[in-house]
Amino acid sequence: MLVGAIFGVSVFYEVAFIILAPLVISIAVEAKMPYLRLGVTMVAAATMAHSIFPPQPGPVALVSAYGADMGMVYILGLIVVIPAIICSGIIFPKLMWNVLFRHY
Repeated sequence: MLVGAIFGVSVFYEVAFIILAPLVISIAVEAKMPYLRLGVTMVAAATMAHSIFPPQPGPVALVSAYGADMGMVYILGLIVVIPAIICSGIIFPKLMWNVLFRHY
């Protein structure tokens, strides 16, 4: 999650996805776990960080349109991003794994 969030803030989303894909595959092979279980978590973190934190174009446009303080945007962004990443990157995939692959 942390790696996905860092790449989501620092680079464009497409670049973050291209960088994270081989990283996800190599970590999943090493840990002997499904690619998607790890991939969903990293992509969720990159998406959340890219959507909320400046210097990405969307958040910067909103900061300038509303005249907000950039420091407060980062602080409030952390308050929003951490639970969102936990829900979308950890809880939701586990829930879906149990729902989709439940054995009767």
